Amino acid sequence: MRRLAEQREQQIALDYPRMMDLVEIDAPLVRQAVTNLVQNAIRHTSTGGIVTLRAFQNEHEIVVAVWDDGAGMSPTERKRAFQQFVSHSGGTGLGLTIVETIARLHGGDVKVDTTLGKGAAFLFTLPRQTT
Repeated sequence: MRRLAEQREQQIALDYPRMMDLVEIDAPLVRQAVTNLVQNAIRHTSTGGIVTLRAFQNEHEIVVAVWDDGAGMSPTERKRAFQQFVSHSGGTGLGLTIVETIARLHGGDVKVDTTLGKGAAFLFTLPRQTT
């Protein structure tokens, strides 16, 4: 993803702890979900902007958050963000649908926090395993 960001003169910032709880996942699927979120963020981030990835855990879940500094979404666009074949950037309109499917297959979820003109943050969650 760094090469794609560099072509747009963007930076990718990473923030994650050295240690996190282990969770049982299908690694290729989760990698695909995160890749889709990063590609989406790069597509919507301004030239020279920053895409931020942050991983953390809370009491109930592991969270991977991806922020962009792009145009954000209107309330109508936000409601349709996870619908198949709905694209606001000329893509296929499947990337976020795939992310949502992967999250739910793992018992997690994907959420979006966005304001028109102020970018977007997508949070991909995976439940922490209880012992």
